[in-house]
Amino acid sequence: MNYINNLKSKTGIYVITNDIDARVYIGSATSFKQRYAVHKKKITHNEGCNPKLKNFANKYGIEHLTFSAVHACEKEDLLKVEQLYLDIFQPFDDNGFNIARKAGSPIGYKHTQEAKDKMKGRPGHVWDEEHKKLFSEMKKGVKRPESVKLKLREHYAEQAKAVMVYDKNGFIAEYPSAMEAAIQMGLTKMLIRNSLHNKNKTVKGYVFIYKENVTEGINDEIRRRYINEKIRPLTVTDVISGEVFESSSVTELSKIINSKPPSIVSAIKKSRLLYKKYKINYK
Repeated sequence: MNYINNLKSKTGIYVITNDIDARVYIGSATSFKQRYAVHKKKITHNEGCNPKLKNFANKYGIEHLTFSAVHACEKEDLLKVEQLYLDIFQPFDDNGFNIARKAGSPIGYKHTQEAKDKMKGRPGHVWDEEHKKLFSEMKKGVKRPESVKLKLREHYAEQAKAVMVYDKNGFIAEYPSAMEAAIQMGLTKMLIRNSLHNKNKTVKGYVFIYKENVTEGINDEIRRRYINEKIRPLTVTDVISGEVFESSSVTELSKIINSKPPSIVSAIKKSRLLYKKYKINYK
């Protein structure tokens, strides 16, 4: 871990940056050198260190981290100034390595705008050009990997796909997107997406299909979606006793053998014995 301190003071605010992505860690110290040494030791020896910094060091190496003193202030102002930095740069979650949102505490904290303005305007709290340049670099994003770009393109392309809506009698409507269908039909977008990706056969009695996927055999697909497996007749074989009997539906069979319908459907689809005893097939 590199160490940079161009300040005359040994007390103040520091940031830990890296040369891989835009994430930072913001903290305060009564002694920059001591705090740097503590960070380095904890990360190197995994002694109660920040887990995000530790995971980064394990993946890329501690040499890609840099400890920089960025703001000098008195000891009594450390937490106030640190909180200001946390509020402005928000180095939490995916944006940084900080976990605690309140300086000196794991409990989240947020200053009012009035308090921020007051702290920004107090004497001595003026950032020079060097600091401004550093903060600018901290806030800049990094180039997204091609895999991320591809996922984003797929996501936004999907938002613009036209959606066809069917019921058991056939086609009933077309919408420019799944979102528009959700708004107009009073359904959640997630339910519609599940139908579009064939996770749910029907949604409130409707079938949703991307217009680009509509083919000449679409009516067969719609009928297939409306087939309710729970009302199809079954043939059941007790492999232990050899007894063979029939059931009019999964629901009826669940009552006969004291099982749950999803367990029965799963056994049929996976061609496995239910309770190591019943072999079940659709007629």
